[in-house]
Amino acid sequence: MRLELANGSEKSNPDGKDLQAAIESLGPDCDFAILEDSDVYIQTAVSGSGFIVEYQDRTGHYSSIDSNISRERVIEMFMLFLKSEQGWKEMVQWEAEGPAQGAASPAVGATGGGRSEPLTTGSIKDQIISDVKNSIQRDIVYYIRRFIRKLLNF
Repeated sequence: MRLELANGSEKSNPDGKDLQAAIESLGPDCDFAILEDSDVYIQTAVSGSGFIVEYQDRTGHYSSIDSNISRERVIEMFMLFLKSEQGWKEMVQWEAEGPAQGAASPAVGATGGGRSEPLTTGSIKDQIISDVKNSIQRDIVYYIRRFIRKLLNF
């Protein structure tokens, strides 16, 4: 297994302490973590006040429906994945993001639907960037409207 963080740090064969420390360190400066075991992985990214979790296995790419998962739940999911236990898939509801190459059947807990492009670390980053841009745009519009109201009140 290999653990990778957004800041570029990598750890081969991480243990539970490494995993917990990595997820505890996630925030604005280091916003995602990926734990992979050959062609299967679980990844998480900071999303608002919580986390979003995604995974890929031989059946396809899946994203958690909830984008505000607690840090503690993410740690628990990653720990189960690290131990090769399947219980982590039942901890949240999933939606299909796209098929894995050569895959035909849905994964446990998958609900179908979702985007057609494959899930990548880039897609998590793109979603985060898009969310930040939308938030900034809303803030700018708010302040412009506020400024105009003040001008009109003079």
